[in-house]
Amino acid sequence: MAARKGFALRENMPVLLAGVAAMVMMVTSVNVVSLWQSHEKVAALNAQIATLRHQEAVVQKQATWLSSRQALLELAREQYQLVSGKAQLVQILPPATNRSYGGDPANDPLISPAEAAGVAAPSTPHHDSFWSRVRRSLEFWR
Repeated sequence: MAARKGFALRENMPVLLAGVAAMVMMVTSVNVVSLWQSHEKVAALNAQIATLRHQEAVVQKQATWLSSRQALLELAREQYQLVSGKAQLVQILPPATNRSYGGDPANDPLISPAEAAGVAAPSTPHHDSFWSRVRRSLEFWR
């Protein structure tokens, strides 16, 4: 009987080895797949961390700039049209021939002083009589 067990073991050895190899491959393939997926997630998280660090650096730079007096003066001038001291702010609108109607021209951005060199200064108002002003305002009826 002992000879028979050895003989059966020798005949079934390839099947037994194939079964053990299949079990080892199944266990390791599951681990390899989960490791690959976690590696992809870690790479994506590292990319997000790098993006957030870059954004943080930009925000820190802006915060440093905004705490300066020059930045406050620029923001007051650009966003709120405030000027310092006894200075006056004059809003120069572009000529009506160069623009298509898009609403109130006062909502358009300001023209820089270099661009305003070619724009004529507003004339002083006439002190006409009441009836001449009425006649002028009704001229469109002709």
